[in-house]
Amino acid sequence: MTDSTTTSVTTSDRSRRDVLLDVVIAVHSPTRRVDRAVASVLACPQARAIVVCHGVGIATIADQLRAGDVDPHDPRVRLLGFQDGQRSPTGPFTYGLEAATSRWVALLGSDDTFARRALDRMLTVGETRGSDAVVAPLRQGGRRLKNPLVRPTTSWRTRPLDPVRDRLASRSAPLGILRRTTVERLGLRLTEGLRTGEDLAFSARLWFSGARIDHVPSDPPYDIGTDAPDRVTSAERALADELGGVRGLAAQPWVADLPAPARRALAVTMLRVHVLGALARRVDGARWADDEPALLGDVARAWVALAPGAPAPLSRADRDALDVVLAAPAPTAADLVAAARRRAAAGRLATVLPRSLARVLDREGTLRRYVRYRLP
Repeated sequence: MTDSTTTSVTTSDRSRRDVLLDVVIAVHSPTRRVDRAVASVLACPQARAIVVCHGVGIATIADQLRAGDVDPHDPRVRLLGFQDGQRSPTGPFTYGLEAATSRWVALLGSDDTFARRALDRMLTVGETRGSDAVVAPLRQGGRRLKNPLVRPTTSWRTRPLDPVRDRLASRSAPLGILRRTTVERLGLRLTEGLRTGEDLAFSARLWFSGARIDHVPSDPPYDIGTDAPDRVTSAERALADELGGVRGLAAQPWVADLPAPARRALAVTMLRVHVLGALARRVDGARWADDEPALLGDVARAWVALAPGAPAPLSRADRDALDVVLAAPAPTAADLVAAARRRAAAGRLATVLPRSLARVLDREGTLRRYVRYRLP
């Protein structure tokens, strides 16, 4: 008769050999439903969950897993303790990535999940095509998100994504599966000290590195959780914190070395999504600290310097607001609040058409993007 201990060890060893993917989950609060995240990983027989307990006891997270019918002693579950005293996901995610040993790695928010067979499909795509990364489709609140906004062709069925033509710059987080040797070869690291935007440079470097990036929009998605009361990405923060990743990315030497179309695509996204997004979130004058108007202008100017043509495809409403941000001397908080309100109240034509009609059909233009959002 086989000894039970021997059987357990053999099963555990076999499980480790069969694992192709390590999914790193960083959890910093006992209120997060990390059991759902782990269960979604274990649904893929070739995946393992590395749960990094950031400032919270391993025993506490193990109890939560049991409460959600997940065995914390499952050979495909690793619970790691981590303390750095920082309120940033960078430390625990980096620690988990360094602990990974499988061919593929992935990052998963503790209140997010992978839909059924999402990991299986991405592994099939990655292994079959020799991908460096497979970008997961996204879903939030039951609605599919078109990000990245890929070309309306069938090229993604057999060919990798083009970082410019398929607008990969808009995908600020590396959600999907990543070949571990590619992460190591490119020296991809999350930016230390940031509570948000820590994955911006990591993602952009990967997208524009020449690595093979695959994506099947119709495949099962990565589900972004919406029920965590303390979700970091929705919290209010100082402008320096909010734009730290954007500012840091502009200073990366490799960004300046990118071909002009790539720099332009990246700069348009930084200006439209991050700079003007920060402006739109500050229509209340009380939210502006004394040094923040100048800071916003500095960040915007850094990206315009990298790609002087980046503002051209923006809508008239966006350009008008950006002109105020870029003004010298720096605008006052009242100037920026007024600009944000004018942008929010702009009519349809002003929010869609650029200043130059020659830019109406620009790939990064608002009209073309709107049309693409409506297409299948």
